[in-house]
Amino acid sequence: IHHEKGNAPCCYSTDKTLVYCGNSETASVFDKKINTALPGNHNILNLMFAISACKIAGITDQHIAEGITTFQALAHRLQYAGCFQQIDFYNDSIATIPEATIAAVKAIPRVDTLLLGGFDRGLAYEKLIEFLLQSEVRNFIFLGEAGRRMKALMTSRAPERAGYYEASSLEDAMVHAKKMTAPGKACLLSPAAASYDMFKNFEERGLLFMKLAAE
Repeated sequence: IHHEKGNAPCCYSTDKTLVYCGNSETASVFDKKINTALPGNHNILNLMFAISACKIAGITDQHIAEGITTFQALAHRLQYAGCFQQIDFYNDSIATIPEATIAAVKAIPRVDTLLLGGFDRGLAYEKLIEFLLQSEVRNFIFLGEAGRRMKALMTSRAPERAGYYEASSLEDAMVHAKKMTAPGKACLLSPAAASYDMFKNFEERGLLFMKLAAE
């Protein structure tokens, strides 16, 4: 790919690549799939910013590609927990606000079951509920007071839908998640709520989710 000198530096995304055009005639091209631990359009934007910063700092394309390939995503943030009983489990326990859960559902392919809820901090969930009702997620498992409020909002807008379950604990939620999730699909923990009602922090919640997924 050739870039005309004098144009302002830019980074853009194609179907399969990320392209940085700087001050040289030849653009830098990076494979979007060289790190599958960074799913979702928000991570594509993060990579574009990172590539641009590295190029401006004079880092070589080889070192940038190596950095992308070896980058370890944060634990409990869109973390792949494994495939068990033909179900892909994803731990997004760090998602304690609605916007993070929306991003997670957009990023993870084939989400069939979503675990929601926890400690209720009085967040506004209307936008999240509207998004979820238009998504392809079939099953919703609710936890805690925040989950109870989300369930009430969802059932008031779509009372005819099946696939609602209010769980008494994460253990109870996972038993039902394994029954409800179709083979070849994904089960996602992305609560949109804090964990303090049942856990000391989101890390403890995420670790238990991954343990229960593997059992």
